[in-house]
Amino acid sequence: MSFPKLCSALLILTALLVGGCAATGPKGPQMRYLWPTPPDKPRIEFIKAYSYTSDLAVGGGSRLMEMALGEEKVGLFYMPAGVASSPDDSKLYVSMPNSARVTVLDLAAGKSGVLGAPGDFNRPMGLWVDSRGVVYIADSGAKKVLRYNALGDRMSPIERTDKLQSPAYVAVNEGLGRVYVSDSKLHKVVVFDMEGNFLFDFGEKGGGEGHFYVPQGIAIDKENRVFVCDLLNARVQVFDADGAYLYNFGDRGDNIGNFDHPKSAAFDSDGNLHVVDTRLARSQIMSPDGQLLLVLGTGGKSRHAMGFTNPVQIFISPSDRIYIIDNFLGRISVWQYLDERYLAEHPVTEEQLEMIRQRLRALQAK
Repeated sequence: MSFPKLCSALLILTALLVGGCAATGPKGPQMRYLWPTPPDKPRIEFIKAYSYTSDLAVGGGSRLMEMALGEEKVGLFYMPAGVASSPDDSKLYVSMPNSARVTVLDLAAGKSGVLGAPGDFNRPMGLWVDSRGVVYIADSGAKKVLRYNALGDRMSPIERTDKLQSPAYVAVNEGLGRVYVSDSKLHKVVVFDMEGNFLFDFGEKGGGEGHFYVPQGIAIDKENRVFVCDLLNARVQVFDADGAYLYNFGDRGDNIGNFDHPKSAAFDSDGNLHVVDTRLARSQIMSPDGQLLLVLGTGGKSRHAMGFTNPVQIFISPSDRIYIIDNFLGRISVWQYLDERYLAEHPVTEEQLEMIRQRLRALQAK
């Protein structure tokens, strides 16, 4: 699926903030937030944001209760660091290192809980969920990767104190049976098999090719290439499955297309790489070779539901549902990549596009 060369996130979001695009649903007109705007073909839809317990309400009951108790604003998260979803998008897992816990949002039931038992976590950071629903938690304080099955039962962890010092993010290649873990203290990526046996590692501290300076998020494409967010070198580095350096991309700066602190990355089903930059407060969608395709964010730090202040992890589920956790705001923003499967069930109509065109014309006339 091809993209326009570049779309201005600021113009797109300005148009959407004015009103949006209505879709017809069982309860009447519903708002849809789509961009790029015409004449470009929409590629992304904003779905929802989760910050408060009222955001979980099914049918509004929880929100009404909170209002009755005078506690309308009850936060779900405190300084969250990681997010991942179950394969069917029914549950969200959120790590909170300062609270030493992992929160579980049951979206179908409209309630929240915790993963594991008290004392299970020390400083949980990046998360991953595989196709079986197994949750992987990189715990930098415990120096291990903890694992829980889809029912929430604790499984054997990946722990090698001689190989892991400060695990930050984790990614799983199920086809190869490998678990890739970035270690921000050792400045390398450490690789294990699914039983937790050490296989190999790659990288060392530095700014040269194949070197890292605080490696963070990891994404794996369909060719088994490993994309690593090289945080303090302000770039993304690419390796083959066995850790051999291939290439890198990214220039330090604050312009669109630049990186400052690339923190986390994930691939959608069409092979586009989504990279969140915590310092620049945006998510950039790129081709695997680093060509900029689209930008999400308001062009600066923003508390608006479609903006960011400090995004720290992105996770894309098998349905192309995009989850981005914002550390400062304590919020998950939820987006949808408009792949062919989703569009077949949720088509973008000409009527919806015309409403966006009208809003753009009204803005241009001011």
